[in-house]
Amino acid sequence: CSIPPPANQTLHKLINEQPIERLIITTPRINKATTYRMVLLVISGEYETKERNEIRTLWASVYSELQKSGESRVIFVVGRSQLINKEATSHGDILQIDIEETYRNMVYKIESSFRWLEENIETDFIAKIDSDTVVHIDRLYYHLKLYEQNNSGDWIACFISPHAAPIRDKCSSWLANKTRHILKLKVNIIGTFMKMTTRLIHFHITVMVLHM
Repeated sequence: CSIPPPANQTLHKLINEQPIERLIITTPRINKATTYRMVLLVISGEYETKERNEIRTLWASVYSELQKSGESRVIFVVGRSQLINKEATSHGDILQIDIEETYRNMVYKIESSFRWLEENIETDFIAKIDSDTVVHIDRLYYHLKLYEQNNSGDWIACFISPHAAPIRDKCSSWLANKTRHILKLKVNIIGTFMKMTTRLIHFHITVMVLHM
């Protein structure tokens, strides 16, 4: 089989060893005096202008009470591109990271966005979302808050494949190597939509550093 190339350890170290601001090209407008109820990181590509505009018009618009009141923030996470500078200035909702836009680099975009968020925003909940996902922000926050009230400890809310174990095939692009994962997951987590508490972001970043 064709074994997938190894992870880019140089880029991984850059993200976790240097100040994250060195990798940030454009930042969204945020209110640092506010503790948001929820921040939603939408993982987007430079070419997905239409998708971003549809999200702004539909589920991330003032039709959401949390959006209307400024208690939630939707941020598009995009890689390096000169094509979105005007859009970023106009909308103020783009976190542009100095990483080449490739599928292989998507994990590094997410790593960088988590680090930037932890250092710059106070929020109750964080959601990482693919750009082809539709979210009812108010309803999502209500259910997350309800779950938190009834459950102690940290947790991730996400889609899973309950009957599929983590992939150990070395030829797969989705290989989950046992030796590289502190969390002993027994199911496949589908990364389309993940929600978590801020405390778990701190843990996630700690794990990223340990895996260098």
